[in-house]
Amino acid sequence: MRYGVTRQDVLGPSRKRKIIDARQHCYWHFRERGNSYPTIARIMRLKDHAAVIHGRKKHMERNGIVEGTKLPATAGYSAGLL
Repeated sequence: MRYGVTRQDVLGPSRKRKIIDARQHCYWHFRERGNSYPTIARIMRLKDHAAVIHGRKKHMERNGIVEGTKLPATAGYSAGLL
């Protein structure tokens, strides 16, 4: 992945900054692909979807992404994130 962390890191409990950034990027990416917040929480092995909502918002703020802007179909993201 672009953040230099493994899938296990992203799904694990670590609170290291680069892992948090990668995890929040996943929240945003999955939401852009049309998944609901509860579905994303299940994918990410979370108890509820509140962390997904917060993490997605933080990712968007950090990267200057405006709400409502859609991800281009040719954004170059891997379909194999799951």
